[in-house]
Amino acid sequence: MKKIVLGLFFLLSFAALAWAQATPAPAAATPTPAPDNGPKTAEDFFQLAVSRFQLGDLAGAERNARTAMALQSRFLDAHYLLGRVMLFRAAEKNRVLIENRGADSAVLPVTDKWTEGGPELQEATSQFRTVIQLEPTNRDAWLLLATCLDNMGEDDDAINAYQQTINLDPSKPTARDAHNNLGLLLMGRKDYKGAKSHFDSALAIDPTFNPSRMNLEKLKKKAPKLFK
Repeated sequence: MKKIVLGLFFLLSFAALAWAQATPAPAAATPTPAPDNGPKTAEDFFQLAVSRFQLGDLAGAERNARTAMALQSRFLDAHYLLGRVMLFRAAEKNRVLIENRGADSAVLPVTDKWTEGGPELQEATSQFRTVIQLEPTNRDAWLLLATCLDNMGEDDDAINAYQQTINLDPSKPTARDAHNNLGLLLMGRKDYKGAKSHFDSALAIDPTFNPSRMNLEKLKKKAPKLFK
């Protein structure tokens, strides 16, 4: 009886082994690829450029803005942002601090012409001109174009661009900033009467605007007779 049981066990084991060898192993599960959440569209890259710019990462902002422009031609906002990036880079080379206020205009010091950052200013100028071609009434682009030209020493073109900024809407902060920068430009030319008029105009738009108030104090030392 024992031999029969052992023989039966051997036969069952052999059959099980044969079945296992004949049955194909289940296929390995194909791994599910991780979702690609990276930027794909021009708008994606533009928003990434904006976030990098707000963090002060000018290289990242430039790289993503250029990618957005490559994906979508005539991308006005990307051209404008790239212009600002290049303007900030020029300021860095001149050790000038520009207040980063996102998409808003910034008061840029132009008491002395910048001696460094010429290529960056040229690039910024080109980008702002493109914006103006696409949207001729863009006050911010006109203001920053004027500021670039001003710092490049192209005074007559800068004056025209500042005046265009003012004409588009005389009550806006962009007009205030244009008046202030025009006052500085004219003060550098020793046109003290014209400078005072523009500083006064800036304060008429915004009585709390300290840059123009401080510039009037500087002007008072140069031309005290204008204040009597």
